[in-house]
Amino acid sequence: MKDVFVVSSDQEYFNLFYDKLGHLPIHFSWSSNINEAMKYLPLEKPSLVFFVSKDIELLLDWIEIYNKKQLNIPFVCFTKQMDWKSREMIWKLGSIELIKLPINRKELEFILRALLLDFGSGDLSSKGQIQGRLEEFNVIDLIQVCKDGKKNGLLIIQSSGRKGEIYFNKGKLVNARYLEYNPLEAVKIMATWFKGQFTTKLDREKRREHIRLNNQQIILECLSHINLQDKLLKKLPAKDSVLYASPDLNYEEISSKDRESILMFKNGFTIDRFLESYAGDSVSVIQKFEKWINIKWLVNQEEYQARLKKIQEYENMSGFQKIINKVFSKSNDEQEVEDSSKNGVALVEEKMLQSLNKKSYLFNDSERIQSFLKILEETE
Repeated sequence: MKDVFVVSSDQEYFNLFYDKLGHLPIHFSWSSNINEAMKYLPLEKPSLVFFVSKDIELLLDWIEIYNKKQLNIPFVCFTKQMDWKSREMIWKLGSIELIKLPINRKELEFILRALLLDFGSGDLSSKGQIQGRLEEFNVIDLIQVCKDGKKNGLLIIQSSGRKGEIYFNKGKLVNARYLEYNPLEAVKIMATWFKGQFTTKLDREKRREHIRLNNQQIILECLSHINLQDKLLKKLPAKDSVLYASPDLNYEEISSKDRESILMFKNGFTIDRFLESYAGDSVSVIQKFEKWINIKWLVNQEEYQARLKKIQEYENMSGFQKIINKVFSKSNDEQEVEDSSKNGVALVEEKMLQSLNKKSYLFNDSERIQSFLKILEETE
């Protein structure tokens, strides 16, 4: 029988453990405040302490008081969704696990079994594997649980057609595989997948160590990677806003890899949906997004419609106007094409006159040229 001491100002959370997980060989005790808990913890000496609160400031106060006592009893934090910077801070304060509230009974049971019980016995181990959703239990959470439970085996991560593998020796993350990336990069990339599923396959195989960092260092590397991704995303339009590949984009001037990404936005696409299926390093492609938006390769719907309208106006011009426009426009100058479609014949005449003035030996009767243009327009 394992002992867990729950600190929560809301008895409802204690009831979640006591009522829903009473079938597990775990004894739960409860206290509504940290000062009362500090009187009993040295006497009861539980296997774990659970700090449960959606108030992050209160949670941090509890951890500070608890750490000053140096009881050396591992603790787990249950709280609301928070940004990755706050998560990193709580990891550094010593929490062995950080679990998002609310949480369903099935996921909670998986966590407690991993932290406190031996998968080597009971129904779960007889199956040889455990499955779950990344929405409830992400890669960083899984790394910590495998470490605390000293699990040996393989963790398979799948998300939108992407698949990677992480290997453990008695809880130590020793290797990972995903595409051509080195083991640490593979883990960092998989840590950015928040939708999908995971499968653990437990065994007794000893694997070669390809990552020298310990699990806590790997987690901090993953958090740093996620924080950088969030920082870069803040420079872009909202992840759920629809962007379009500019309709006048010359794809032949774009590398094949970039072209493949930009084509996904041809009929409108969101950055969020793109990242959910992108196979490579999300940080590097987000940096490209900033460039593509700045040089107008990717535009919002309003600008897309405006550019499309100008192209259609140009297509509706007479054949002679197009020829004149090409002759007198600067090569590879998109703005000149837009201006010519906007100003029409007036701009063509101006350019012709400018050209004739520069070349005095050519015919320069502008009135006759205008009448000639008028006749051609009428007969077309």
